[in-house]
Amino acid sequence: MEVIPIKSFEEIYSNIKNKFYSKTKIDLARGTVIDMIIYSISSLMSDIYKYIESNKKPYLFTNQKEEELDSTGYFLQCSRLPDENDENYFYRLQNWTKRNAACNTTAIEEALKTLEYSAGNYVPFTKGVGTSTIYLVPKSYDEDYITKAINEAKEKLKTVINPSSIIDYQVPTPAPIRLVAYLDVKSNSDGEYIKRTIESQVKEYINTLAPGERLMLGKINNLALDVDGVEYFNVVQLYINNEEATSFEVLQTVTNKFLFEQFIWWEVEK
Repeated sequence: MEVIPIKSFEEIYSNIKNKFYSKTKIDLARGTVIDMIIYSISSLMSDIYKYIESNKKPYLFTNQKEEELDSTGYFLQCSRLPDENDENYFYRLQNWTKRNAACNTTAIEEALKTLEYSAGNYVPFTKGVGTSTIYLVPKSYDEDYITKAINEAKEKLKTVINPSSIIDYQVPTPAPIRLVAYLDVKSNSDGEYIKRTIESQVKEYINTLAPGERLMLGKINNLALDVDGVEYFNVVQLYINNEEATSFEVLQTVTNKFLFEQFIWWEVEK
């Protein structure tokens, strides 16, 4: 399908005058009768082009605002949320098709976000074209809970994954993480509260690492140092499955899931 190029009044007017000159070799002066006829025709054609463009716009998001954007949302059955501004609504409409379609990464990842029993990570092409693996980290590692997590994921994803695809659901083996760290807090600071805060933030960081990501001691140090009241903090030892790691960055493989276990605190001598 050929797209109609939209021309401005000036382009139309200039094109007609040039065409007239090429046919007659007469250079029209402004305000003559023929020039006014060309002017009128150009104005009429410009209105026609504007009308064509306005009828194309319901299928384009680019410049829509306010009621025009609402009309497109109504067409897509994706209404504006209460007090939602144009910018946020525009972004939601742009991603509506991917979120509501099937057999694409966005739709699958959106479905994984709705899981209640586990956190899921989608990795395509794990065994070649037409294959993928869903890595599930259940909120509890007892057998019944793992079964519930897998069944829930299968039910949620069956409408968005190609039925002909080969999907492998994997629950990584838990790998407990213990950290030995020096800590010094500022005067008049609540040391126990600071420890709990650091543990909470580091636990969230470690437990949400996806397969293929690296656990970085520098990131843990930065998280702790950003806590209000911390004077000095440094991780000096890292244990994974009771074995000491010797690297500042440790890869989390797809077969294991790092899970925070505890901090062992070494107080800085004063």
